[in-house]
Amino acid sequence: MIWIVSLLCFIASILCFLFSNTRTWSTILYLCVVTTIFSSYIIFAISNFFTGEGITSGVIYHIFHGNIFETTLLETYRPYMYTTIGVLLLGVLGLMTVLWLKTKVVSKSHANTYTILAILIAICSHPQVIILYQQTYTTYAEAKAIESIIATEQKNMPDVDLTAFSTYFEATPVELTTTTPNNVVLIYLEGLEYTFSEADTLSDLTPNLRALEERAITFTNITQVSEASYTIAGFVASQCGIPLMAFTHGNTLEGFRDSYLSGATCLGDILKRHGYTSTYIGGADTVFAGKGTFLRTHGFDTVYGHDELIDAFELDASVVSQGWGIYDDVVIDLFKKTYDTLSQSDTPFFLSMLTLDTHPPKGYVSQTCLDAGITTVYDMPMKQAIACTDYLIGKLVEHIIESESFADTTIIIVSDHLAMNSDISPLLKPYKRTNRFHIITKETEQSYVTTSGTTLDIGTTVLPYIGFRGTIGVGQDLTNTSTPYSSTIIRNVYKDWKSDILQLWQFPIISDGIFIDPAQMKLVIDDTTYTVPAIITVDQELRSRVGFKKYLELDLFFTMLPNIQNDTLIFIIDRCRIFIEASYTNITPSLPDNFCIGLFQQDIPLSIQEVYNQIYISKEELTRFQNILY
Repeated sequence: MIWIVSLLCFIASILCFLFSNTRTWSTILYLCVVTTIFSSYIIFAISNFFTGEGITSGVIYHIFHGNIFETTLLETYRPYMYTTIGVLLLGVLGLMTVLWLKTKVVSKSHANTYTILAILIAICSHPQVIILYQQTYTTYAEAKAIESIIATEQKNMPDVDLTAFSTYFEATPVELTTTTPNNVVLIYLEGLEYTFSEADTLSDLTPNLRALEERAITFTNITQVSEASYTIAGFVASQCGIPLMAFTHGNTLEGFRDSYLSGATCLGDILKRHGYTSTYIGGADTVFAGKGTFLRTHGFDTVYGHDELIDAFELDASVVSQGWGIYDDVVIDLFKKTYDTLSQSDTPFFLSMLTLDTHPPKGYVSQTCLDAGITTVYDMPMKQAIACTDYLIGKLVEHIIESESFADTTIIIVSDHLAMNSDISPLLKPYKRTNRFHIITKETEQSYVTTSGTTLDIGTTVLPYIGFRGTIGVGQDLTNTSTPYSSTIIRNVYKDWKSDILQLWQFPIISDGIFIDPAQMKLVIDDTTYTVPAIITVDQELRSRVGFKKYLELDLFFTMLPNIQNDTLIFIIDRCRIFIEASYTNITPSLPDNFCIGLFQQDIPLSIQEVYNQIYISKEELTRFQNILY
């Protein structure tokens, strides 16, 4: 493996350095290079453990803006943290040993040349450098291929701009095709991608899901865009047909209280308009990333997360909870009961859930599976977790199929995203990675759709199996051979649509003002409520944008400032200590956790003051600020 070459050359360079004849400044420079490379090895190893793709944009986000010291994560990853600390200490000890030995040995001719040559080879063969090269080559090749596809398609549709967002977004209105549309059961499986069922060496993990294929339409070529590679983004992609693009990262969006992508029409919205009762049941916290707000503002009447389930069903959290939420067997049991209850009503229903036990790094095994002896034959924790979830989902779907109401029900089983890195990831590497997507109704028979698509296409594709037709977001119906547009084109041009997608958040054009209540951690712009900490930008036409961060103690907002247009007012509402730590002010807040508000022009602070009570910035004041500054 190429990384072994890099590591061996790195060690060889250090050994040659022992015998080199270097001046003080060159020694310092070399040690800086060595320290940087050694650190990059560690960061790469940690990143690759989680992503399987080395250092990605998500890793960079969490390095600068994340907080791994949350209680859940600290407990889950404690062994890996100890290992990392141990390696760092060994590295420091090794460096000190090298410097000491260098004073004891006699320099050799050509040692300087060999030192530089070895370190250059180590850098060039560094696994992250190789990944960057491969990505660059692949991106270039894909760009050329997509140019060819667009050029060919454009000849057939000369009056259509195949790169424009408006060409695809909600291109066909959604309408009923029957007077009695089906109930909908949408089951998300945490990272339980189709590769686990398709790969020869892994298919024994999912016998129940594979058995369900005998009566399902199975989509075998579903990939994902990068903005649909984590849970909330997977929800948005599959239900709304758009990639999750926001002013700040998708996992920071719990600051939304009243709305969430209000300009998008999602599956829940469509079903709500036609009289459906919609319920979501999941074992994880629904506050995180704004998942609860997304669901409630897009058609769901009832949303149960960890805390809601504990309270509503009087569960013992110490018994039913694992590191990421509530065990799957408990959630699925409640899901079955909810399904049975909803089935007794004449009102059509939309019932959705998300499993959790297959969450990396090692997964969890529910007590039901331990009692049934399901996992005893598997040698890896994640294999055991996958086998358990497969068993539980098999029982759940069997329960639904055997019910009287199945005749009027459409079951959709999908992975929320591809599996994140875990102890089983090396076994996935030889295979093409694809998401899981099955549709089961009373009428469906075993069939496989090989059309290339992404999770953006799921919502549009399922509509005909519920009793509708039309387009959700930019999704394409993967079962419709006459679909005019290619999902391949969308997958390759969507990044140019960010400004269009940001419009779907429908941030207010301020007609009243900005109200801040630090005691309630509340921010109100006109009639729309958000939470603080928050960053607000206001352009010359008083169009606002609001962004958030999940972790209060880190400086995400300040890193955004240089990239915001110069003619835009920027307000940051955050803890005063954050401004102090970033050296923007030296004020002493009356209480350590009090909020401050800062007015910025790009990264230049114009005013920073402590917020003692509620404050209100009127439209007129905002206009005056604009006139003074611009």
